[in-house]
Amino acid sequence: MSIALWANWAGVVIAECRSVETSSPFLTYTLTIFASAMFLITLSCPVLLGFGAYRAGEVPPEITRLINDAFWFAAEYPYSPFAAFMVVLAIVVFSDKRDTPVFPRWVGYFCLWCALLMFPGGMLAFFKTGPFAYDGLLAFYVLAGAYTTFTIALSVVMHKQMNRDAARERGSRPEVAAAEEPVVAR
Repeated sequence: MSIALWANWAGVVIAECRSVETSSPFLTYTLTIFASAMFLITLSCPVLLGFGAYRAGEVPPEITRLINDAFWFAAEYPYSPFAAFMVVLAIVVFSDKRDTPVFPRWVGYFCLWCALLMFPGGMLAFFKTGPFAYDGLLAFYVLAGAYTTFTIALSVVMHKQMNRDAARERGSRPEVAAAEEPVVAR
């Protein structure tokens, strides 16, 4: 369920980015490709957990452990589409030269910072213990914290932007604005 909601969230972000590009929507298409990869990666995680739990106790513990390891690799190791989505989004933010940009400039810097914090996830294959292990400070907690704060911050910014868009649309259509005025009893 949450994966479907995430796909809608990414779609809204991409649609807002499309309004920034006036000519060829290259960055919008790039964001769409990375979002699709992120969707497939995110979709694989619960599938692997369900697959591991389906025959737990009936198969040797080594197989269950292998499936558990595959889950952690699927959850943390493919950080690159997530980080690339953030970098491309930062490029979109910095390329918006309008008087009222879709995203504030701090969002671009924030995206770059979060993308940088995602990179320790790539060290997962080389460490079984320590800060770069699947349960380590850098490979799990920093990566998860960066992704979570990115998602929350961008959700708040997008909510404000959508409210501004709705207010602008209501203001540009007088018949809608007049119909929405409160009725005052005299």
